[in-house]
Amino acid sequence: QPPYRDISSPTFSCKSVGTYNSGSSPGPIAAANLPLCDWQVPHLDLSTSTPQSIEEEVKRLMMLKDYSILDSDQEEKFERITALASRIFEVPICLVSLVDIGRQWFLSNRGLGDVRETSRHVSFCA
Repeated sequence: QPPYRDISSPTFSCKSVGTYNSGSSPGPIAAANLPLCDWQVPHLDLSTSTPQSIEEEVKRLMMLKDYSILDSDQEEKFERITALASRIFEVPICLVSLVDIGRQWFLSNRGLGDVRETSRHVSFCA
């Protein structure tokens, strides 16, 4: 484990655990030589990712909360959308998912039975 180095801003602090290593094709994060903070996932796809501060993540989560949609009842209009998308793309599973702080919550679900959420660490949407 590399030694930690403190990186601070007026609104958040980050313990650096190293820097991103993008391999042969540097993405925007690696190009900026940004630190890998302990709150960020170390397996980011650097070729498709853009830097995001913890402030931006908190703002996203607050906006999601303001919509008051998490944990709401299923709505037929969303169920029709997932059913249609499942047929068009010929896939057995189709979801309208919202990524919360520790989970992905399914506003609509086609193909997963009664599952309404999964842990964020197993999500491919997060």
